[in-house]
Amino acid sequence: MFKNLRAEMAREGLNQSKMAAAIGVCKKTFGSKMLCKSEFTRTEMFKIQELLSNDLTLDYLFKWDEPCVEPEKSINEVIVDLIEFRKQMVEGSSKKI
Repeated sequence: MFKNLRAEMAREGLNQSKMAAAIGVCKKTFGSKMLCKSEFTRTEMFKIQELLSNDLTLDYLFKWDEPCVEPEKSINEVIVDLIEFRKQMVEGSSKKI
């Protein structure tokens, strides 16, 4: 469960249906991701961050307030992967221009 993400959604008046639509998944899928039954993709995480506020870090938004399952990677490793992925996206889009 992602307590910080839920809190930010509430501050912005966004429910699960609105968030699901914004990231391109159904409400049931979004609910499963919020309950850690499945994982958010990197793209979904970036979309959520942009929707709520780029000032909120991914580390903050996706902090686990209780372990869902034993993670394959630490949160720091995931954040490093996400930053690297974002750099690749930016570099790829600038090459197209």
